Amino acid sequence: MTDRKLFTVATAVLVSAGIAGAGFGTASAVYPEQPSATASGINKAGSYKGKVGTFARITLKTNRRKVKKLDAGVSALCRRASDGNLNGPVLVAMRAPTSMKIKKNGKFSGKGQTKKGVSWKINGRFVSRKKAKGSFEASLFRSVFNPFVPFDSELCSGSGKWTAIYKR
Repeated sequence: MTDRKLFTVATAVLVSAGIAGAGFGTASAVYPEQPSATASGINKAGSYKGKVGTFARITLKTNRRKVKKLDAGVSALCRRASDGNLNGPVLVAMRAPTSMKIKKNGKFSGKGQTKKGVSWKINGRFVSRKKAKGSFEASLFRSVFNPFVPFDSELCSGSGKWTAIYKR
């Protein structure tokens, strides 16, 4: 076998094994790009539904560039201000009043407070076209009746990991 044929066979073996690109041995080697996560291709527009932890639910309605609607809840424990006792678990649920932009890498995040006083924070990313994951936390400060203390309140807060799957 001549040197030229040997070089051609060796290059073909390396390319097929994935060790070298198709331009092996040339100055301008071009490697095929990996499919990148763009805002127009990472997620499928529609409704995603799933769980936050083991107790609460999450619903996302998206188009390709924004999370347009978010309904989520979390299992929370409430700490009373007067004596420090923990009560619960209770559900702290909210509906986000604003939409969130989905970045080119498929990530999104948001935080805010609803009119009913629920403070929330969400981080998420689309791990495939039909699946999203992330973390969610919410808290609610409310007053409670206590005949022995003129003004008593409690803070209910919780957090959890969530997973949502495309549901059309």
